[in-house]
Amino acid sequence: MTTSVPPVGELTSEQVESVRPAAGAGASWHDSRPWWLRCTPVAIELHAETTRAVSETGLEQRKLLLACGGALFNLRAAVRFLGFEPAVRYLPDRRIPNLLAAVRPTTPRAPGPADRPLGAAIAHLGDGVYPAVPAPVPATLPARLRQAAEAEQAWLATLAHLEQPAATADPGAEVFAGPSAP
Repeated sequence: MTTSVPPVGELTSEQVESVRPAAGAGASWHDSRPWWLRCTPVAIELHAETTRAVSETGLEQRKLLLACGGALFNLRAAVRFLGFEPAVRYLPDRRIPNLLAAVRPTTPRAPGPADRPLGAAIAHLGDGVYPAVPAPVPATLPARLRQAAEAEQAWLATLAHLEQPAATADPGAEVFAGPSAP
């Protein structure tokens, strides 16, 4: 049985099908993807997955929000990559607390100078292709990332002189550092 994806806003069914994997390329811990998408005739909705056992600790809640934020960012970028403006409404329905955002693909527009390489990079991540070994961060990358964050009306904190520990008791342990002042 094949389920067809309906068109959403200005996007055709095929375009909707092409942007959905972009959300999956967003950040998530252990490939958990604690969110799901629902397509309506006018929007692609991003819902937090609240049926899984998510502890009430701040760390678990932050992981959930980061994963959902990454999915939303990539979904918006994929819509722009196709040449449409992604109008986003945050927390659009108080009666549905896990509905975090509704992305409405609206006005056709030419992709901006950053939209094409960003869309290609997200598509590459969606393929599950990741570097096999750590690579040094290019010297110009932090400034470019800060500019990209500012374009999204966000800020990026960089951690100066953060060194990776040589060894930990648990090699699979996650290491977190607090944010620096913007």
